[in-house]
Amino acid sequence: MSSTRPSVARRATICITAVLLTLCACSRRAPTPIDTVQPSLSSPGIGTATLSWEPPRRNTDGTAIVNLAGYFIYYGRSPSNLNVTIKIPDPYVTTYTVDKLGPGTYYFCIVAFTATGIRSSASLTVSKTIP
Repeated sequence: MSSTRPSVARRATICITAVLLTLCACSRRAPTPIDTVQPSLSSPGIGTATLSWEPPRRNTDGTAIVNLAGYFIYYGRSPSNLNVTIKIPDPYVTTYTVDKLGPGTYYFCIVAFTATGIRSSASLTVSKTIP
């Protein structure tokens, strides 16, 4: 006699807990973004915004994240319309500088993703004003 166990699909949810928006005056180049959607923002400027975050360590169910693959940075001129996407396909990168920002206020959030395509919920949205 054989017993059959129903398969249960598990979905892990990951969470980014801390995002820090800082000003950077360094000349180091940020990693080259992959799959960058060109912004529909005003003409490029000379402003920068440096984002730093702590990588997520656990899924929301408490289990360890074992296949973190990278991050998406979303940003735009409105907190409800983050229309520019930068993909960072390296889970060890925890700082990124967005450059060529024109004057105005920009809003940013970060989403982590795993090798299997699971995405975290978005971090809190932070902002920076470029004079």
